[in-house]
Formats: sequence, C-alpha cells, structure tokens
Amino acid sequence: MVSCSPVFTEEVQKPVVAGGFYPGDPEVLKNMVDGFLDRAKPEKIEGEIIAVILPHAGYKYSGWVAGYGAKIIKDKKFDTVIIVGLSHRVPFKGLSVLDKDFYQTPLGNVAIDKDISKKIIAYSENISYYELPFRVEHSAEVEIPFLQRVLKDSKIVVILAADFSYESCCLL
Repeated sequence: MVSCSPVFTEEVQKPVVAGGFYPGDPEVLKNMVDGFLDRAKPEKIEGEIIAVILPHAGYKYSGWVAGYGAKIIKDKKFDTVIIVGLSHRVPFKGLSVLDKDFYQTPLGNVAIDKDISKKIIAYSENISYYELPFRVEHSAEVEIPFLQRVLKDSKIVVILAADFSYESCCLL
C-alpha cells in the first residue's frame, strides 16, 4: 500500500523523574498536589503577577512550598507560562528551549507554545533547542503538575540554562 498523504506526528517530551521526584500514578499525584494546594494559605497579592518562583526538588522536600507559589496563580488566566529551569547534569552555553508539541506528566499532556518557543530561539544565536539536557533534567518538569492543577488552559514554554554568565543571564 502506498500513501501520498503527509504524516504528521506530534512530538511529546516524556517525563524523566515521574515515580521518583513525584508520584508516577496519576491519581496519587493529583491527590498529593491538591493536598499541597489545599494547605497553602498565601497572602493576597496586590497588582499583576508576572513571575512566580517555585522550588524544583522532590515533592517530599519542596511540595508544600511549591503549593504556596502555585496557589497564588490558581485560576488566573495566562495564555503562556514560561518555565525556566537549570541543567544540573549537562553543561552547555546559552539557553535551550524545548521544541516539542507537548510536555507529558502523569496528569496528561500540556501544550507547548511553539510560536513563542520559535521566536525565543530566533532571538539569539546563543539560544537553541539542545535536546540532551531535556533527556535527564527535572528542574522544569517538577513544576508542571502544579501548573496543570491550577491553570487549565495555559500553554507552556520550557527553557533550560546551564551557563550563568552575564551574557546568558541577559538572554533571560
């Protein structure tokens, strides 16, 4: 059989640390994240929220803090959330922007904002999609289940940094 129609496949970033840093079972993960969110009682924030900093350790160490940060943005409307993480194991210069269609966690797939990702990559020759760090890195991944529970329709852009030179920090 021969087909002349193009085949389109969606590229999905698979989780690296599900079952380790956080539960791999969807129901257990949902209950754990919701528990952290339920216990969080953050102060009311006046004005527009433009950034939230969350820890990136295993949930048993950092989940309660991440719950506070995530609860601050619960049910807010963001078209795109940019997640910046660091590359613990793979050194490289500049920034690496994930260039896939979805990021998968046990809670499902989150759409990656390909338009914004491509614009960021085009901004500088020191920004690219370097796949290797995404194969082993957890720093951005552990944020995503919290975002899945508090922001229903947001897309994401995932950026990793390993080089903290002045020039690379200015790119952020």
